[in-house]
Amino acid sequence: MTTIDATRVFTFTTSSDGGKRHAIGPLSKEYGSHIRQHPDELPIVKLHQDSYLHSDRSIGRVKHPEMPIVRWVEADKYLAAVADVAGRPLKLLERV
Repeated sequence: MTTIDATRVFTFTTSSDGGKRHAIGPLSKEYGSHIRQHPDELPIVKLHQDSYLHSDRSIGRVKHPEMPIVRWVEADKYLAAVADVAGRPLKLLERV
């Protein structure tokens, strides 16, 4: 992820079930659908936190991240920002 103006690069990683199910899964699904029609765009996301009451009441409320898409942008300047951090050029994969 980068800032909206592509001046800083952030990464998000998770190994938790909640992170995969509530943040990465929905983001990946929406991105996968969108790139079929708009292959040169990337999502701008907002990092949110939500929670649910666990079925085991002794655990209580479980917090989890969410990453709703705010808007879509042309990929070039964001790829350039990531490439700068990576130290090598990057591009979106070509559709076959």
